[in-house]
Amino acid sequence: MISPGDSARARPLDCLAGRQTLRTRRHTIHAHNRAWRDDDGRTLRRRRARSTAFVSTFPAFDPKEVYHDSQISCIFRRRPRRADSGSAIGLVSRFAIADVFWRSGETKVEGWQVTQTTIDLFREEYRVPLLSPEVAAYMAAIQEHLFSVLLVIGLASRLSALGLFGMTMVIQIFVYPANWPDHLLWSSVLLYIIARGPGAISLDYLIRSAFERNPMAPATAARVRDPSTVGA
Repeated sequence: MISPGDSARARPLDCLAGRQTLRTRRHTIHAHNRAWRDDDGRTLRRRRARSTAFVSTFPAFDPKEVYHDSQISCIFRRRPRRADSGSAIGLVSRFAIADVFWRSGETKVEGWQVTQTTIDLFREEYRVPLLSPEVAAYMAAIQEHLFSVLLVIGLASRLSALGLFGMTMVIQIFVYPANWPDHLLWSSVLLYIIARGPGAISLDYLIRSAFERNPMAPATAARVRDPSTVGA
């Protein structure tokens, strides 16, 4: 019969044996897991090798090209954004800057003709370099009217804003350098349109949305070969 003292002395040995048993079990489980992962890795490598050998029998099939096309389709088929506060700011910016240049263009023409007063101003006061007064007057009148209309309807908005920004820089450098506060204000609005676009309330957005619905269907269909012609 074991006395209480003997059982108390034997308890640390039992605990040590239990800890060694648990440690042995953990090592066994880890070794099994490593072996399973190694075997799974070999299995995956075999499957990849088989799929590569199968794909290599079809020279017209390019997995990278198909993957690239699928990624492009996912990017272009994203749901177009709705009108938000940025679109409202873009609309107000386009109307505001278009009004400034439209009024400036109206002072240069009478009907469909550039006035003689405007040509005299370009000859005596504006003096734009590298251009004759007549050419500079007609170019300024056409650009101010054309780009203003395009900004209002939101068609080729970035290109129109870039053209008006170039005109602003010419005016600032060669014509009226002292009016830099006004030119700075115009440039900030034009740069916003160039950087952020016209917004969702524009023809540019409608055209882009139409292309995003079916971006490259003809190009993708041309790459898909008829199964009966594979290997021919």
